[in-house]
Amino acid sequence: MELKLETMKDILTEKEVLEIFGIKRALLDRLRLTKQLPFCKMSDRSRVYLVSDMLEFILSKRIIMNNHEQDDNV
Repeated sequence: MELKLETMKDILTEKEVLEIFGIKRALLDRLRLTKQLPFCKMSDRSRVYLVSDMLEFILSKRIIMNNHEQDDNV
């Protein structure tokens, strides 16, 4: 796996992740612990997140419904 970071803008702080996704810290902790959300541990209390990891994580949760499934959910 080749990792290419163009700038520091490719790295998000926890605060930025919380703001971007509009979630609380407890949910972010759960995503990390139970849904394997990738992060970089900088210290015991400090974590950062790579934009590329966030995009991959979001895409892995993507759901595309076919016509039959859409009819069942209406």
